[in-house]
Amino acid sequence: MENKYFELIISEIRPFLSEQGFKKSKNEDEFSALFESKTAAVSVVFESGSSQVKLLYAPIEEEETGDVKTLSSWLFDDQHTDRDAKSIALDFVDSLRETMGIKQSTTRSTAEIELPGKGAPGTSPNIEAFCARFLAICPQYKDTYKEHILKYNDLLYADFFAETAVPHLKAVLDEGNKKQCVKFFDFLDEMYAQGDNIVGAVITAVILEGAFGSDIEAYDKAAEAYMGNAKYLKTRGRAMIMQVRSSARTDKLKFWEK
Repeated sequence: MENKYFELIISEIRPFLSEQGFKKSKNEDEFSALFESKTAAVSVVFESGSSQVKLLYAPIEEEETGDVKTLSSWLFDDQHTDRDAKSIALDFVDSLRETMGIKQSTTRSTAEIELPGKGAPGTSPNIEAFCARFLAICPQYKDTYKEHILKYNDLLYADFFAETAVPHLKAVLDEGNKKQCVKFFDFLDEMYAQGDNIVGAVITAVILEGAFGSDIEAYDKAAEAYMGNAKYLKTRGRAMIMQVRSSARTDKLKFWEK
């Protein structure tokens, strides 16, 4: 993570923290920032080993700092941009509001929120174009999209698709609706093949992993039944599920070794 992205996150959350009486303490290094008030301490840190930026919170009572809790954490690697940094900052502020019991006031309504565009012809579909296609296939989530944008003022794509595409895929699989399953998997396959890196990551690491977890048997069953035309998705999706399965086994072994 480049320092400019870390500093962007800090600059985005700093006004909110200042409104709540927090003051910034001296940095321990370039990838950590500590804010303190009379009642709490808030820290943002980037862990290079896991490539995660985290929001930490600890209450302060009678000048004694309580247990530190991780309120939110996000992956941030070389593929992420300043837009992702701003999205992370929005999520951090929302997490702090929830923890502190602060309601967000707004004068906007969902009627003012526009749906995402399809993208310029001849270009690789980005996450907005992917979202536009998703909402065309699943129009029942248009209001959910508008509420999401109203709340965060941006598309936090990992959260949005985890809350919409994952339950949709699970539902059509549970129903055994072959037409809907084939249609959705064909859509994901097309977008995986044509979309940019973020679209590909959302399809595999958010939607497929969210729907199947480490259940490779369920994935293979679905692939056999519904992914006849989805050649890219069929192989890349299986690789993702196997990776999740391997990680789950490793974590389990580590637990029993303790």
